[in-house]
Amino acid sequence: MTILSVQDLAIYVPGLDLDSPQAAILKAQMLAEGPKGAKRPLEKREFTETPRASNDGIIRLSRWPIDPDSPITVQVRGNNSYSTLGVNSFEWQTIPDDQYSVDVEVCEITIPSLTGITASQFSLVGSSYYSHAYPGTTPYGRKRQTQERFPFQVRVTYTAGFDFQADPLDPDAQEIKVALASILELQNSSFASGVKQFNITDFVSATAGADLAQLTASSQGNTLMGDYLDVFKQYCPKEYAT
Repeated sequence: MTILSVQDLAIYVPGLDLDSPQAAILKAQMLAEGPKGAKRPLEKREFTETPRASNDGIIRLSRWPIDPDSPITVQVRGNNSYSTLGVNSFEWQTIPDDQYSVDVEVCEITIPSLTGITASQFSLVGSSYYSHAYPGTTPYGRKRQTQERFPFQVRVTYTAGFDFQADPLDPDAQEIKVALASILELQNSSFASGVKQFNITDFVSATAGADLAQLTASSQGNTLMGDYLDVFKQYCPKEYAT
């Protein structure tokens, strides 16, 4: 599914006549969700992250809004001092959902049992080889039992994003639809020749020509396209959370 459906066009851009409406919607959405916009998919989907746990047992996730009705899986490994689960250094252990709380408003998970456990604490296991030579002799290898470090890790699987087909529609989802419809209209207006090409890499980015760059500036000194893309920048992943 896309943020805008073909049926939505009659509501949001009723005067727009498109030969290939689905392709035009997809092109606008790829720009809005690309590096000049949200830098992420905005439709509801599942994500898996390995965020850092703070000393107070709080884990901050990068995408929002979190869907409270979809399952959340929290797993840990790499610290044997987490005795309530008997975590070992190699296998992910799932924390029971009654041992943590989720704040969907600020995208945080609080795990009281992790309080005081930081990434600087380790489980120590393993072995290695080292070489040593006495003066006047040739080097030789000797096996010595050592302690290999495995840092404490957290892995969270959760669902985040918007349901753009919901009824009633979330106000943020409504704003996103309106902004995307504006981008779609601008891309297919008399200024359309200003968008010369789209470069497909990890995202799709637009190269704007002179016509588009000279669109009426906003009160912020921005272009119209920049104004529309600013709506999507509100939903960029929270970099501190990953």
